[in-house]
Amino acid sequence: GAYSSADDAIIEAHFSQLRKASVGVAVVSWYPPGKRDANGPEVDGLIQKLLAAAARVGLELCLHLEPWEGRTAAAQLQDVAYAVRTYGAHEAYHKIDGRCVFFAYDSYQLAARDWRAARTAANDGAFLIALALEAKHVDDYVGGPGGFDGAYSYFGATGFTQASTPSSWKGLVARASAKGGLFVPCVAPGYDDLRVRPWNGANSRGREAGAYYDRSWHAAIESGAARVAVTSFNEWHEGTQIETAAAAFTPDRPGV
Repeated sequence: GAYSSADDAIIEAHFSQLRKASVGVAVVSWYPPGKRDANGPEVDGLIQKLLAAAARVGLELCLHLEPWEGRTAAAQLQDVAYAVRTYGAHEAYHKIDGRCVFFAYDSYQLAARDWRAARTAANDGAFLIALALEAKHVDDYVGGPGGFDGAYSYFGATGFTQASTPSSWKGLVARASAKGGLFVPCVAPGYDDLRVRPWNGANSRGREAGAYYDRSWHAAIESGAARVAVTSFNEWHEGTQIETAAAAFTPDRPGV
């Protein structure tokens, strides 16, 4: 049934599930103070609680930067600087090369040159990973042109974007590596967002009793990627969740 991700017992249960599955890092959607998703409360106040819970089970945590209306590259990097100051010293905050890791959702909607200029000015001390839809985004945003340290694919529907298509991953890993960066392929168990986007049936991907997920993992491993992300742990409305659950049956839907 429904639950709150702010509930202490739920947090402990979720993080314990992740560690049992040998997951090393939980990537948490985040808005800075004063900003929030249109459908939920502010989340910044939860981060210290989440870091403490992660430390108790041997898990690390980093932030997924959500876009907010009117953002600029410079403003979002101010958010990053705030998070580094506020959370970066915590033992459970995930770091690469000593720098706090952030994934920047929809980063491609802002020009690479703007990100680069803002990063040069900010000296934020972060390891910043851009969302890539295609090879051009790796070329434009990773390394010198955009100032990002890597790119990730995020989306769970094979074929939805070039970067979400497993057959592209090996080439994207090589492309990012040549620029001194990472490409992080995101594996998914399937995709089904019809309950929130009933017009999006073309992008639904069945789970195939686990075969879809297996193929994604095989492709990610064969790509040579240093890191692999999972989309997602509990994004139920897009049908990508892998958290422990029992199938539910309703008259209008045979199961999720």
